[in-house]
Formats: sequence, structure tokens, C-alpha cells
Amino acid sequence: MSGRPREVLTIRDVFAICDKFRAQGKNVIDAHIGAPSHEPPLPVEDVLARVGRVGRQYTPFSGLRDVREAAAEFASRTLGVKNDPERVVITASGAHACFVSLALFRGGKVLLPRPGFPLYYPQAELAGLEYETYDPLAEDLVAEILSKLDDKVRAVMMNFPNNPTGHVPPGRVLEELWEELQAKKVTLINDAVYHEIYYGSRPSFPGDILLDTSSKSLSLPGIRMGYIYAHDKEVATRAGKIVYHTTAGSSDVSQRIFAEELRAADETYFDGVRAYYKVRRDKLVSSLKNLGFEFVEPLGAFYIFAKHPRFSDASNLISRLLSPDRDVIVGIVPGEAFGSTPEWFRISFGKLSPEHISIMAEELRRELS
Repeated sequence: MSGRPREVLTIRDVFAICDKFRAQGKNVIDAHIGAPSHEPPLPVEDVLARVGRVGRQYTPFSGLRDVREAAAEFASRTLGVKNDPERVVITASGAHACFVSLALFRGGKVLLPRPGFPLYYPQAELAGLEYETYDPLAEDLVAEILSKLDDKVRAVMMNFPNNPTGHVPPGRVLEELWEELQAKKVTLINDAVYHEIYYGSRPSFPGDILLDTSSKSLSLPGIRMGYIYAHDKEVATRAGKIVYHTTAGSSDVSQRIFAEELRAADETYFDGVRAYYKVRRDKLVSSLKNLGFEFVEPLGAFYIFAKHPRFSDASNLISRLLSPDRDVIVGIVPGEAFGSTPEWFRISFGKLSPEHISIMAEELRRELS
């Protein structure tokens, strides 16, 4: 007889626990949700003062024309695609962009990364899709994905730099994968939301459908904006219809902010963003190595996916770090929330200062002593 399914803390569960402790006056280290802390390209209050008369009209379901133009120009500069607003659809967040792109293949089958962004799996089910998973850390990623293809697979979702690991495949692996999938008429969806947060050589972002958001590189998760760029204009048209049937369009206030921030985000700005997170990444990598943790060294994003020989089940460590009798509460997320195995956990350093990292390292050291 099978037992009850194992209950796993999600990102939002840990977020809520940490918020409760903060309300009680506890010192809390927020290493759970994937939130950035760098400044956006422009102060939001300044942009709001310029947006003018808004909120009184419905917006076109694919997005305001000038916002699509701003997104197309930004995608051209940062993702290397053609500057064409007819290929762009504005969505109500990056997560919404994921759902819309999956819903394009309703009734078919999609391959999803595991470990991966936790919403991929329920979104695939909501979109009426069958799904199978692949290992984004596979030594031969192309062979790993090709081995999963069958006659039902219509699309592959890819996310590099990867959440939760920060991994980026080397060389031309991703271009080679896209070439193979094009030959087999399988669509590659590239969830490229961390495209400007990388350490070292700039990654490439191939794919038939590219996804982006205000939440990561621009540090504006609160405006809930995203966009889809489809090389095929017919796909963009179909995506726009799905947006209409799910949200009937996005907030004009958020869209106006999004457009100004996209236009202001130049390479000098992103150089500063990368330097900001590299300091934190390097400090955390050094601290975890000194404590004997094993992890995938991140080449992008602001996550570390780790385990320790002392903990075959990371939920034990996580529970202890969230214990109410601690002076410092540390919120990290079990790897199982991302579809991984029990020994793994994810640290998000997006909101952590170097001082926070030092405090967290000391709390981890105490648990290991």
C-alpha cells in the first residue's frame, strides 16, 4: 500500500514563513524567492510622473504599439533577433508568457527541464499538455533531449541561465540543439529571463519563441510585465489570441513603465548589474566551498543549487534554519520544489547583501558543527 505523497515546501511557503517571522521582529535572511535587488534603469517614481493619463481605456490584447516597439528594439539589442514589433506580444508577467507559449501546443507533448522553474509543470497540465522531463545539467544536452523525442513531442522548453542552478551549457551546444530540433520540426521555446545576468562569456539565446520579463534583469517584478518574441508572425498572432482569452490584455500603467525602462536599459547599465551580482556570487561560492557544500557553480542568474554530505534530506536543514527559536531565520528552498531529489536545496542571492551572505554562512556553519 502506498503512503501519502511527501509534502514539500514551495518557494511561496518559505516566503510566507519568513514574512511571519519578520512581522514578529525576527532577523530574517531572504534566500528563498528569486527576487532581484539591483536598481531598475530608471527610478519608477520618475517614470510614473511622466506616464500621463492612464487607466481609463482597455489596451490592445497584444500590447500597446509603442510598448511592443520598445520590446522589439530591446530584444534586438540583447537577444540578437530582428527588430519587428509584429513578432512581439506583451504578457501579464514572465510566468504568463510561459503559460501562453505552452498553450500554443495544446493537445500535444512538451519536454520540460527538471530541475526547473516550478510553474512549468502545472502550467503544462493547465494548457492541456502531456509532458516529459529532461536533465538540463546533462553532460551531452543535445543527446539528452533528442533521446526524449517521439512523434507526440511538439515543443521543448529551455531555460539558461537555468533556474534553480545558474547553469549555462558551453560553446555552441544550444545552437546545435536548435538546429537539430528545426530539422525535426520541433519548436524550441527559450525562457531567456536571465539573459543579462551572466558571469563570463555572454550566452547565446537561440529558439523559435523567446520569453522575457520585467522581473529579473530590469529588477521590476512588481509591475508584472513580460513579452513573447516569435520568429514566426503567425505564432505571435496565435499567442496574442491566447493572451486575450486569459487576461484580455495588460495594465496600461505597467506597460508604460515597462517601455521606458526597456529603452533606458543599455549595456553600461547591464555591466553594472552583472558586477553587482558577481560580488555576491563569488562570496557565496567561497563560503559554501569552505563549509564543504557541493553545488553547481552558477554561470548566470542569482541562484546556487547545493547539497551537503551531512544532509541526505535537505528538508531537515531547511526546517532547522526556519526554527522559531533561532535568533536568525534563514529561508532557503528544497530542491524538490524544482523537481529535484531530496538532498538538494536552492539559495537565491538576488536579495542578499554581502553582509547577509556572511550571516547566512555563519548560520550554516553552526548547523554543521
